[in-house]
Amino acid sequence: MTPAWDEHILETIYQEGGRKITEFEIEKSERDREIIDFAQSAADRMLAAYGRQKTAPVPLENIHLLRDGGTRAYLSKIKAVSGAAAPIQQSLMVDRVESDMQLSLITFHELLHLKSYIALQVMPANESNQAAVRPYRYGLTVYARDGKTRCLNSLEEAVIGYLTQEFYTNIQKEPRFENEIKRIAEGNLHIEISRNEEYENLSRMIETIVKTHPELTSKELLEMFIKAQVTGNIMAVTRLIEETFGKGSTRGY
Repeated sequence: MTPAWDEHILETIYQEGGRKITEFEIEKSERDREIIDFAQSAADRMLAAYGRQKTAPVPLENIHLLRDGGTRAYLSKIKAVSGAAAPIQQSLMVDRVESDMQLSLITFHELLHLKSYIALQVMPANESNQAAVRPYRYGLTVYARDGKTRCLNSLEEAVIGYLTQEFYTNIQKEPRFENEIKRIAEGNLHIEISRNEEYENLSRMIETIVKTHPELTSKELLEMFIKAQVTGNIMAVTRLIEETFGKGSTRGY
């Protein structure tokens, strides 16, 4: 990319990414900021553990806290429940749900999307649109040169869902959530972990690959998919998918 496009991307991050979402965005309390910082630090540690060498902090103003149900209302045409990430703007939105622990999980999940490997492409101008920056690689997800068609997105969601479950397991004794942990144990609070279906599909894929590549274990394969998401080195996993399921099969995920 040219220096002009580099400058445009920085402007997008620090101006568009931090622009308030009118009607839906609410002010962050001190407790909200504490939970967001906690989730961001945990995401950075998790990514580093799987090979991400550098992660830039997402500015607090780029993390938009919306009223409960705000994400679904704002992104009415997208299947979003309570959080979403915008890679070009390096920003995310999360609903201020009642549970502090649930808020930390949603924030952690979206930060993993945002902080995993990303590569951009410049879409040339045409009769309908000006030239624009779009994702080319986004973790495991690969976008075609039209900037719209993508593959491996469901595998990305599976990996992020798995890591979010790991985060949830790790915070079971976190003092800041002590009261909610007691409520969960008593059956008075339900915490939702998203992308279970995608992870189950990934698990089935891994078991099938293991049958055709007995030199690999399920644990090793899962780690390969996680590292591919985090570092962007997807060649090994795409080769295994196509050797197992056929040439071009990556486009089905």
